[in-house]
Amino acid sequence: MSTQISIDDIAFEYQLDAPLPTKTVVPVLVGNDLICDINVCVAANTYTMLANPDDVPTVKAYLNAKAKASLPFLENNQFLTNMTPMICPGNTGSPFSPQNAKWSTINVAGMVGNITKVSLRIFGLTTTDPVSPGRVLLVLQSPLGFAPHGSRAGIQLMYGNGGLGAARDVSNITVYFDDSALGIIPPNGPLVGATYQVSGTNPNFVKVDQPTGGPLAPLLVYGIAFSPFNGVSPNGTWTLWGEAKVNAGSQFSITGWGLNITTA
Repeated sequence: MSTQISIDDIAFEYQLDAPLPTKTVVPVLVGNDLICDINVCVAANTYTMLANPDDVPTVKAYLNAKAKASLPFLENNQFLTNMTPMICPGNTGSPFSPQNAKWSTINVAGMVGNITKVSLRIFGLTTTDPVSPGRVLLVLQSPLGFAPHGSRAGIQLMYGNGGLGAARDVSNITVYFDDSALGIIPPNGPLVGATYQVSGTNPNFVKVDQPTGGPLAPLLVYGIAFSPFNGVSPNGTWTLWGEAKVNAGSQFSITGWGLNITTA
């Protein structure tokens, strides 16, 4: 018979490089001769270890030692995800209806120092005509922001990139945004699963519409790189905004997103 050990009990949470869509069992070598299983369900953010009752003290001691050794790294490096899908329908009003602006949040806590690098992943990006990649507006807002709008400042991740029309639609691709990438998403497409620089082409006048009853949307003018976030604490709520900048049509959606932050 096995005993469940909550990760909370051992004060350590495993960071996974990629989200897992369903529960899986991950075998973990504990010490020299013990094998324990970790049941992982990333979508529900639950982690449970299964161990024989006689092995529980050894497993806890081992993992606490691993946690202590890893703490300095985790304090300065985090990759966090929110795997709740975001679905952004085409606008039905004229002008655009602010109720079609959607948002998703990631809370960062326990990091020390100030930001030196931020990068971001979009999972499962799918577009359907007449939305098309070129009319997908994605904006990242940090807890503290940067001048001139402070916490209302944002980075325009993409708009006007990837082309227009049904021929440019994408399905379930992963897109990475990183200042060290070689270039932006081409304005005329195609958009493929790859790593790009922040790719907004209209940071001065295409904005997220403020949803009624929602958090405060970022204000123009938007940044066009992650570097303005540098030099401030990353702790707090980060918000990803999405809006389909087209009149009535289908939608674009993502299955989730991830935030990679380094501090010093």
